[in-house]
Amino acid sequence: MQKVYIVRNNKVKDDDVIAKITSFLTTYNTKIIILDEKNFNEDAFLDFEIVLFLNKTILINSILDKNLNIICFIDGQQLETSAISNILFYDINSPIEKLKDIFEQLFLIEKNPISLKLDEILADLSFELRELKKIHKEVVPMRELSFKHINASSKYSPGVKSGGDFFEFIECADRVVVFLFSSKNYTVSSLIMALHEKFRTQLHYTKEEIVKFVHNIISTLQENKLNPAIVFPDLALLTIDPISLCVEGISIGDIEIVTGHNYFYGTSIELLAKNIKKNYLTFKLKRGEKVMLLTPGVRVNSKGILGENDLIKMIKNRLEYSSRELLNEIFYYLKINMREGGFLEFDSTAIVLEAAKKELKEV
Repeated sequence: MQKVYIVRNNKVKDDDVIAKITSFLTTYNTKIIILDEKNFNEDAFLDFEIVLFLNKTILINSILDKNLNIICFIDGQQLETSAISNILFYDINSPIEKLKDIFEQLFLIEKNPISLKLDEILADLSFELRELKKIHKEVVPMRELSFKHINASSKYSPGVKSGGDFFEFIECADRVVVFLFSSKNYTVSSLIMALHEKFRTQLHYTKEEIVKFVHNIISTLQENKLNPAIVFPDLALLTIDPISLCVEGISIGDIEIVTGHNYFYGTSIELLAKNIKKNYLTFKLKRGEKVMLLTPGVRVNSKGILGENDLIKMIKNRLEYSSRELLNEIFYYLKINMREGGFLEFDSTAIVLEAAKKELKEV
């Protein structure tokens, strides 16, 4: 028997919502527990498969880090997946029957073997993504690594909105590879991470392989009935030659790339698909020069202003700082906009890559 835990907040309208929910759930083998806000006990969640919330304040403050299947009913909001956990926000004015597919997925109603396998894969990946976000939040937020004479520093702060930021540095035979993406859709994130698992095992990262990876993302989204023009993530995939310091790759969406002499804003997936050559990035770093990558959350959370300075202007003026000092200053200003509980509105990631100051010779 599946167990459903409903938390209400004593509003008159809740009675109607609960009546609709309980009536709908009679078609499932469920045990329903209804608690008032004053009797709320978050420890009881551990014994329940699905939690239905009728108060977003309770939801955000009390179960932020719990791995649960959750539906939060809110007046006037569209159905939207959240990055906090497996949470869905649902408009209480919408017909309850619209939740049929969601309940069937959560209750594992019988499906064909292919659909079940896909659900299982996506569920596993979603769990891994949530765990990754928790690790980012709880472990050291600053990372400093060295790859073949390229120093990489990064800092991340989680947000409460849907989706999330993910990145990885890859060291291969002749390149340092930076993989960074930001998505507003948890399913999209899961699908791309699955593709990335195969992509990251390559020995070489050529232009052809990068373009092929982008096309694989497009076809995978289409196969899952998702429109790439709408849900394609903000994505940067750059390779750096540690000898020549040549940088090349792609930047899609709202990723921003900043150097002392260049500024690149991501192109749309439609433009990239039409003319790969024109929209394929190539530039060269100088010895000791830095390049910074920003996910969209940095601009959105800061509203494009850090202190009293324009975001990009501020970064360019401080590229002589150490990578640690530069990242700490950016996130100092971002923290001003943090919500209660230490979260920004959107995930924010900043990466600094610094070329070695001494010239290296290939042997």
